Amino acid sequence: MRRGMHYLNATTVRVFLAFLFVVADMVGARADEIEVESSVVAATIYPNRATVTREAVVDLPAGSSVMMFRGLPAHLLTDSLRIEGQAAARVTFGALMHRLESQAELVVPQEQELVARIERLKDQRDEIEAERHALSTKKTFLERLGDQAGQRISEEIAELRLAPEDWSRAADAIGRSMQTILKADLVHQIAIRELDRRITSLETELAHLQTGQRTAYLVQVPLSADEPTRLTVQLRYQLPGVSWRPVYDARLDTKTAELSLIQYGVVRQKSGEDWHKIRLVLSTAQPHRGTSLPELQPRWVDLYKPGRSERPVTAGTAQMAAPRKSLEMTADALSAPGAARLEEAEFIGPEMQTDGYVTEYTIPGQVSVASGGTESKLMCGSFSTDNLLQIQIKPQISNEAFVVSHAKLAGEAVLLPGKASLFRDDAYVGQLELPMLRPGQIQNIGFGVDDRIAVTRTTLKDLHSDPALLSRDNQRERQVATVIMNQGPAPVDIIVLETTPVPRHDDIEVEILKEETTQGYERDVDDVKGLLRWQIPLAAGEETRLTLGWRVSWPKDQEISGL
Repeated sequence: MRRGMHYLNATTVRVFLAFLFVVADMVGARADEIEVESSVVAATIYPNRATVTREAVVDLPAGSSVMMFRGLPAHLLTDSLRIEGQAAARVTFGALMHRLESQAELVVPQEQELVARIERLKDQRDEIEAERHALSTKKTFLERLGDQAGQRISEEIAELRLAPEDWSRAADAIGRSMQTILKADLVHQIAIRELDRRITSLETELAHLQTGQRTAYLVQVPLSADEPTRLTVQLRYQLPGVSWRPVYDARLDTKTAELSLIQYGVVRQKSGEDWHKIRLVLSTAQPHRGTSLPELQPRWVDLYKPGRSERPVTAGTAQMAAPRKSLEMTADALSAPGAARLEEAEFIGPEMQTDGYVTEYTIPGQVSVASGGTESKLMCGSFSTDNLLQIQIKPQISNEAFVVSHAKLAGEAVLLPGKASLFRDDAYVGQLELPMLRPGQIQNIGFGVDDRIAVTRTTLKDLHSDPALLSRDNQRERQVATVIMNQGPAPVDIIVLETTPVPRHDDIEVEILKEETTQGYERDVDDVKGLLRWQIPLAAGEETRLTLGWRVSWPKDQEISGL
């Protein structure tokens, strides 16, 4: 029994010692917690979110420790947290842990600064108001003193004891004091007015940024180092509230008929902190759309019974963003007769990477993007086109001639849809929405009216026959003439577009009058029924006349619409 008891006591001692070692390790773990000061150094922005990289340099002791990243945005996507690091010694990371922490102060640094500045200005305002109150008290005292002096003067006049020089000096003293008080109060009013303007401006800025966020994520990273070392660590996570979209400048040179499509990325972020001099990548990937294929459900067919509702069948399709190609764009050199030759300034285009599905633009240099929803416009590159300059006229609608770029997208890149600002010979003429264009696809882009092309349209004939008199079908015949004159200094390529009636019933017949119509036209252009197209080269100072005649016939006992 004693041996057994002795054995149990020894076991108990060993368990107790082991427990002490565990406690010691826990205490040591607390002692080896390392508060990490990190900053955003890179971001990859997608159409509706961003992957943000924070970086820090940490001096690690040998053995186990825990890195603590505090104050991370409360709206980060925790499933996207990733950690990497580089060190001279062997370092092993454990599993990341995260939790939300409540804080007494606002979390967003920029919001903290704005609130603090507003509070300081309001404190200054309160100090000035206190000084105004003190001045008001002095003013009231002087006013009462003046009232009492007036009463004394009246009494001394009654008693014939008036000393005018004494009361005059007293009145002057009161007047000077009152003047000093009023001037000081005016200065304070001006100061308060200026402070109110500054407070209103900061409050407006705060309203755009304000989150009221007093919670932030704490991310803990347990790790172990074989020996003391310096670790460069990167913490990555995804954030909503960040986006980019493509916009374009479409620049047409009417002398050379060249069209330049310059692409920009408009970046907007509301992460709560400004990004200063970071590495920025714009990506066409859309991680929010997922990768799962939609399921196809059976399409049941049954006999229809009144009162029974049918179940609709829907199916979605997943699409991937298409690649684009970035090119360099150079600016025109500035030069003057007799001046020294100047070197051309060049735009450095971004580095573009594509794998056939996703394109990423790495913006050169370091980029700063402010928070609060302010948009930043960054150059991405340019698209090349095979362009044909045309003058398009639609005389049925207007007597104006429009400058049109008949552009065929060259290269291998896909142009994503976006708003384009239009420039004709460096003059801004408007905006339009460009659709998605694939290589080899043609897009007409209008660049406004060409006032050097004069257009006159005349109706030559517009007859409606009476079937009661002629004992035959109804007929409507129309003939028009369009006169076009090139008053410009150079030849132009004229495109004239006209539509003719199109029948939607077998009893309606439409005939283009050959003798009354200028030949050489195309029919049903761009798969539009009844659309005719003439292409006419017109030299400088030259005039041309184009005619069109058509006849519509239908049964005499019927009526038609559309004419």
